[in-house]
Amino acid sequence: MTLDRRIALAIAHVENGRRIIERQRKIVADGLTGRGGRDLLETFERSQAIFETDLAELLKAARK
Repeated sequence: MTLDRRIALAIAHVENGRRIIERQRKIVADGLTGRGGRDLLETFERSQAIFETDLAELLKAARK
């Protein structure tokens, strides 16, 4: 897989993750879920941090 393709996939993961987190935050804020919903949000946020780091590293590699 080319670096450009890896970057495109990473961007898609980051954007999708942001949408998922936004939706889950709203669900939690609206009180539509219990502790499980908050735990799920924390899992999404940890995953998102990994996606964001991966994207940053790919973009750094592309600038070299």
